[in-house]
Amino acid sequence: MKSVQLLLAIFFLQNFFFSSSLSIETTQKPQQKTYSVSINKLPNLGNNCYMNAALQCLFQIPEIATFIHTSKNKKQNNFFLYQCKKILDAFEKNDIKRVRKKINKLFNQVDQYFFDGDKQQQDVLEFITQLIDNYQLLQPLFSLSLNTSIVCTQCNELIQSANQTIYDVSLHDLEPTAIDNILCHQCCFCVKAHKTSRFNNHPPYLLIDCQSDFLQLPIAGYQLIGIVLHAGTNKIGHYIAFVKESSTKKWYLCDDMCVFKLGNNIEKKKTYLIPKENQLIPFCPRMLLYAKQH
Repeated sequence: MKSVQLLLAIFFLQNFFFSSSLSIETTQKPQQKTYSVSINKLPNLGNNCYMNAALQCLFQIPEIATFIHTSKNKKQNNFFLYQCKKILDAFEKNDIKRVRKKINKLFNQVDQYFFDGDKQQQDVLEFITQLIDNYQLLQPLFSLSLNTSIVCTQCNELIQSANQTIYDVSLHDLEPTAIDNILCHQCCFCVKAHKTSRFNNHPPYLLIDCQSDFLQLPIAGYQLIGIVLHAGTNKIGHYIAFVKESSTKKWYLCDDMCVFKLGNNIEKKKTYLIPKENQLIPFCPRMLLYAKQH
């Protein structure tokens, strides 16, 4: 039954995702110079592995790399881009001590601003979506318009329809579901209904939530550029990332201060056994990052 639900989810993803010609354009000007960021080692100062894994993925998005390189605002509402610029500046100077200092400052600001300063491990996807939600500059890159419709099974009339903006999607968002005992104004009594969802746009980047299930989704028009993996529980564990470098198109395994070049492709698995402390630790994909092909 579970495999049937996953196949249905893929079917609806591919058929509904391209149901509209509406698209969201990035705020970046066509002639504007773009920047690329090399894969670098990021220090883990305690519980910031989720942030490190997220940064490795975000740095390989050319628009975000450009936003960071051109950031000049020191104000609190621009702390993320500005501190990231300081981190990349330290990398260019090969100043590892300064990198650690700036990573620590960014982690403290992120922890205080988004998570009330509890200094605990956080969910990587929650961090990225909060970041997007708080930075209007990033929203056109990820914003998905999700339409949800409820149709009466008796008369096939539309009972409800609503649109909402989201920044990440899971397989479960696309699964059709049955609803019991909902009022149909056409039938004038409570009926059974079907709820379906579809997307109205094609954003430049997709964030796929794969906490429950992981599939290498064949999304037409998009290519995989990042996978964040997690080992452990929600409260304790470790994050790492497979990242495709934007300039060389090579894949890397990024585990804080350990970075390994993997080549042109990565294996597609539900579980990855990663060497850690003289043993193989099972890591499961938590988030997929896709880029729209031009």
